[in-house]
Amino acid sequence: MSMKKIILSFFIVIFLFSACTNKSETQNYQPENQTSVSIAEKGLDIEPDEGLEIVKNIADFTEVKENQEYNFETDNQNISQNYTCEDCLETRESYYFYRNGRLYVFDKAKKTYSLLCNKPDCSHFGETCNAFFPYDCEGMEYYKGNIYMLIRESSELDEKDNNDGLWQETLELYRMSLDGTERTRICTAATVIAQKDVIDNDFSVWYIKVHRGYLYYIYNYGTGGGNERSFYANNSNTLYRIPLDGKGQKECICTIEHGGLASAVDLFFQGSYMYFIKADFVHEGTGYGNLYRLNTESMKLEYMDIGEISCFIVNGDEIVYITLENGKYYSYNTKTWEKKVFFEPEPRGDLTYGYMLYDSNYYYFNLFNMESLEYICEVYNEQLEKVGEYDRTTFEVKNNDNELVYAYYQPGNSDYDFMITYDGSILYYLDKSLIGTGTEKFVQVKAE
Repeated sequence: MSMKKIILSFFIVIFLFSACTNKSETQNYQPENQTSVSIAEKGLDIEPDEGLEIVKNIADFTEVKENQEYNFETDNQNISQNYTCEDCLETRESYYFYRNGRLYVFDKAKKTYSLLCNKPDCSHFGETCNAFFPYDCEGMEYYKGNIYMLIRESSELDEKDNNDGLWQETLELYRMSLDGTERTRICTAATVIAQKDVIDNDFSVWYIKVHRGYLYYIYNYGTGGGNERSFYANNSNTLYRIPLDGKGQKECICTIEHGGLASAVDLFFQGSYMYFIKADFVHEGTGYGNLYRLNTESMKLEYMDIGEISCFIVNGDEIVYITLENGKYYSYNTKTWEKKVFFEPEPRGDLTYGYMLYDSNYYYFNLFNMESLEYICEVYNEQLEKVGEYDRTTFEVKNNDNELVYAYYQPGNSDYDFMITYDGSILYYLDKSLIGTGTEKFVQVKAE
């Protein structure tokens, strides 16, 4: 994952905080861009694919019949909910982190942190190292004892087809064993074409999620910052899924409307459902829109009638969400279809309540100060009683080469939370079993 994408991810989280204010007139800025116009005129994909049928009448929703209980081996972990960073995953024994072209492993029982490779005298660069993977890894997910990764590969088009310096890049789906020794290319998830050395051609793969046999993903490439003529160039701003075994065609779930933000889609999986925001609008840099859920059994989109929202989580039958109108949190019950105020926090000085997370034990409400960049997490139990809090503010630390690097927050699951440096050399873990004891804090561990 590139530093640019990590920085963008950080500011997307900031924007989610600033969104929880009074709503004003929305501005969708669409600058002219000669590069994107020229790309569109060359016949690249600019018309959106047709999405799935949308069902708005609750009476027409299809009841799911498959087992809805969580399965660790097949169901998405939802670790990166409200985050665009897809470079952390959990296995039964460990957490894996992708940083700076290499894979690191945190052993949950031993609380040790090391490169995936255990070969003696290995430089940990190049294809002979088990920890090494190309710098253009766009995300990874755990599924049935393996790691699935989207790798970006590029090549110049043949000269006979390349009159104007066009460049082809692909997103390749790979499967890798947990020790890194076995790697298999499965299929090409996307093929994109753009001009070389143009900044607007930067690949931004916002979400990749694996759930019950499918890879779900959405990206931007060559869209020229939202220019209407190239908004769907290279199938950008479109939510797809493909079979993990590579034996089927990709399916279009839906497209984002012109001027929306693919980075605000927020995929969340539960059983046979995938919930997401169709982020068709932008307000002060924050994407927002209507909430839908994909019924993966009927393959229809079911409209959740709660208005426009900016982020959400799902806990059983309850959808908890934030609107742009005020700082309250609301809930929507998918059995009774009732809406109500879920949580109304008391003001806390210069800190603003924003997005939230849920890990099957606790709700995590995140507070942010836009000036000082202070970042605090308040922890509440199922009865919405506060049981603790801890600091997630980004900070600088010296790595093994005595260089200053940033350590920033990386969500874990129900057992740990993390702070990690961009280069991956230093990890900080917080044992969530200590929440409520007053001793919860991040503990430093350097890569062995």
